Amino acid sequence: MTDVDDDNATARPQLKQVRRDSGELDEQPLQKAGYLIIHSAYYLDTPRLFANDSKAEGLRGVTPVPDLERFLEDNIDYDFVVEKEYDCEAYCRDHETDFQSIGNSRLRSRISESERAYLFTLTEDLPLATPSSESITHFTPNMAEALNALDNLCQWDRIFDPSDDLEEVRLEAPYTNIYHSRKLLDDYKNKDVDPVYWSQIDAFQDYVLGAMSTDYVEADALFEKSEITLRHFAKLFRKGDIVVMYIDNERVGLLCESIDRMNTWTQRLTYQSWEFDGLFQKKFGTLQVAWPSHRSADDTTSIPITSLSAFPVQFGDPELKQSLKTRGLMLWDCRFGKYVSYEAPTPTPELQKVGKIWWPT
Repeated sequence: MTDVDDDNATARPQLKQVRRDSGELDEQPLQKAGYLIIHSAYYLDTPRLFANDSKAEGLRGVTPVPDLERFLEDNIDYDFVVEKEYDCEAYCRDHETDFQSIGNSRLRSRISESERAYLFTLTEDLPLATPSSESITHFTPNMAEALNALDNLCQWDRIFDPSDDLEEVRLEAPYTNIYHSRKLLDDYKNKDVDPVYWSQIDAFQDYVLGAMSTDYVEADALFEKSEITLRHFAKLFRKGDIVVMYIDNERVGLLCESIDRMNTWTQRLTYQSWEFDGLFQKKFGTLQVAWPSHRSADDTTSIPITSLSAFPVQFGDPELKQSLKTRGLMLWDCRFGKYVSYEAPTPTPELQKVGKIWWPT
């Protein structure tokens, strides 16, 4: 289910959509743990379950949007749409103890599993639901141009392609591009950004920074301690980072070119490095960084960032960064031939003094 909030003067809707799970919507009901939920709808307010509802009910608000496209056509003064998705099954599961049984075990054993959901009801309204995901979509052409101006300023991976259907483009929370660019965006009006886009940029920035403020502060506090949780894993890497990982039992630094969030547990990085085989050559490759498999999804305890298979160099100890820099400078000097002299500490028949060696590169 999706809920749409007209909560500010610029009339930017927030859509809140209830779904029975995180997968594709279809015509088959969910029959699991006694729940029967066939529901997908849009609302202007945050959904919940109400008194006398059964487990067969879907989350809902009090101000429905029967036709989303018509709603947007009738409310043209918006820049983008915020869509919040809710998980009906998870909500019912979290409030399992609030449901009261209206049938005995004998009755429940005589009816089908899908019908048992109607034998559990609520005596009072439940709390407002918490979204399972959030995204920004339905950008207006002016908003898309404004974000492309930010893209050029902040050097993000391109948000919009000229061929994109703006109604199909989605930016997923926690909006990591904004998280990593906050300092730059504080002063964007003094940068090379056309003033014609300022109002759209302000609207976008105000929403994201307001909605994500608690999340961003929590991430900052963890990163300050060089620690991380699964909740903030998506914020760890950014374009331009030097990423450290082991190759042939040696720590090496790779330049991060782009990040692809494959799922909650895994990120795929495109990187650039250098190969030396008599000549230096740029090398491009990809690597996957996965959250430790022994950690459960609901484990909220933090782990050291350096315990991951790859991590940004700034979270390592100072000696690591210095050693990588020293080794890199030494190898980079190999672009030019040099004379090398060597003296054995104790001359022996097997170990003799070598004068000068020409080392061509």
